[in-house]
Amino acid sequence: YRQYRLNEFNRQINYIQQGLYSIIPYYYLNLFTAKELEEAICGKDQIDIELLKRNTLYGGDYNKNSPPIERFWIVLNEMFNNDQKNLFLIFVWGRSTLPIRDEDFQSKFLITSYDVYQGEVDQALPRKYIH
Repeated sequence: YRQYRLNEFNRQINYIQQGLYSIIPYYYLNLFTAKELEEAICGKDQIDIELLKRNTLYGGDYNKNSPPIERFWIVLNEMFNNDQKNLFLIFVWGRSTLPIRDEDFQSKFLITSYDVYQGEVDQALPRKYIH
């Protein structure tokens, strides 16, 4: 019985292994630890706010030294826990993780000012733009 339990999923595991090797050759997989491979495929567990800052563009009246922007980064970095950061990324970017390196960003995060005139407050909802 013990031998059966140890080997009952061998066939399924072999199929998963064959599929994985068809995408990533075996000799490349040996170059990574399990954690490194997980990060390469799924992204990092912790949201690297400095990485996001380096890959952020500013529009309108904003630049990286604008007081609202400085406060934004403080709140995001120091007051949000990792789950809240994940939810923030999903809300503004449609993904819960960041790319691992600067070079992996296909689009930049854009923060821009938006003027709200009297009577247009309801029109001032967040908008997503891919830049």
